[in-house]
Amino acid sequence: MTATELAAALGIARNTLYKHRRQPGAPQDWDLERWQQYLRLRRATHGLAPAAGEPNGEKAEAAAELPDGEALPDARGVGAAAALQRLSDLEEVFHRRLLNALASQDAAAVVVARDNWLKVSESLRRYDLVVAEARRAGERQMPQGEAEKGVRAAAVWLRQAVAAWLSSDAPALSAIQDPRELAAAVWRGLTAAVGATVDQSAKARAPLPAWAAELVREEWPCA
Repeated sequence: MTATELAAALGIARNTLYKHRRQPGAPQDWDLERWQQYLRLRRATHGLAPAAGEPNGEKAEAAAELPDGEALPDARGVGAAAALQRLSDLEEVFHRRLLNALASQDAAAVVVARDNWLKVSESLRRYDLVVAEARRAGERQMPQGEAEKGVRAAAVWLRQAVAAWLSSDAPALSAIQDPRELAAAVWRGLTAAVGATVDQSAKARAPLPAWAAELVREEWPCA
């Protein structure tokens, strides 16, 4: 029996037959009996009391097929969010089909439905992780030139802060004999100098970049 003859015997289009053939568990030959059994199982998992909002009919069913190996969009590019949403929608559809199969108490249908749902769920989980990581990486990235400029500006302004602090506090520090008292005075004076320098840089012609100033204040809570 040819593919055309099998499709006619099953009452489906030849293209639909090939689409089914790409699905997990589908027969890879043109045996009528095996195909009839396979389609009965699919009807059990795809057609039992669909939940509200689940698509019906051949066109809608095609929209809710398992991904057939087609590559998902780059997680960093256009289309990633839409692809993630499509996978999420598919996961909901296949989960409802699993519940329907369980309600039918058809062991074979349950196996197929569970296998399909697990595959979609795993694809969703992995792609969600990749998209989330790409989003975080995108938020952290900046041109190398801008990053170098910010680091250089931070080094210049912090050097000025240390110089100003030493100039004003060195005489008083040299008179402190107790090590703990000296450490506390150094920390207090240096923190104040860094804070004042960060504030002054905002008014300068070559200021410390806002993102760098924010990071300095995070590391120097009193700055």
